[in-house]
Parts: sequence; structure tokens; C-alpha cells
Amino acid sequence: SSDRHLAHQGKAALAHWATGVVKSNAERQLEILLCAAALVKPGGRVLYSTCALAEQENDGVVAKFLKRAGGGFEVEPFAAQTDGADGGGTGGTGGEADRGEALLAALVASMADRTAHGALILPDRSSYGPMYIARLRRL
Repeated sequence: SSDRHLAHQGKAALAHWATGVVKSNAERQLEILLCAAALVKPGGRVLYSTCALAEQENDGVVAKFLKRAGGGFEVEPFAAQTDGADGGGTGGTGGEADRGEALLAALVASMADRTAHGALILPDRSSYGPMYIARLRRL
């Protein structure tokens, strides 16, 4: 879903919105996440992202995914959510991955609100959003 686009379309679009849409979107997003996760090797990551405000489509999907994955995945916090100085496990090699990690950490630290499993960027704190992101690592 795109809650920002829905709000910009006005009252007519909002009149057609229903809570069933959120449930349907969450179910579809969980299936997509499960399919993506099946392609990830041990140690690999999936970055789950939505442009939704509904917790059901964000942390709710991640919680259901973790339950269905049966311990095969864990939430990997962003560097801004950890006490470590190495950027969240990139190994500190100074390569492209470290630069990407630093950019993501800065984004999360400056614009996002932490959630149970990820971070939510709202349009009142940046020119982006809503945007939810959670990083999952295969064990």
C-alpha cells in the first residue's frame, strides 16, 4: 500500500479505504517476504520495506514471518539501534557495504522512529515517508 499517496488523493480515495485492505496487504506482503526469504543463503539478509503506516503491515508482518520462519531468521538491528561501533556487522572493511551501512544508520538515526522490529520514517521528520524498514538475517 501507499498511505502517503492515499492521503494525497483526497476524500474520494479515503472513502474507498477499509480496514480489510490493510489485512489483505499484510497477507500479501507476508507471502512475498516468505518467497524472498527462501532465496537467502545462511548469513544473508532481507530488507523488508513498506510505505504503510499500519503496524499490521509493518512489525505485524515481520512478527508473523519470524514465527513462520521457526528460528531460521533474526531481526538485525541497524547500527543506530546497537551499541556497537562497527556499523551493525559489516566487518569494518571500509568497502561499499560499510558506506551503505553508514548511510542507512544515519538515515535511521536522524529520521526514523524505532519500532519493535525495525524503523518507521514519517513525513513530519523528513521529505520521505511513510517508510518502514526492517532488516532480517538468515541464521
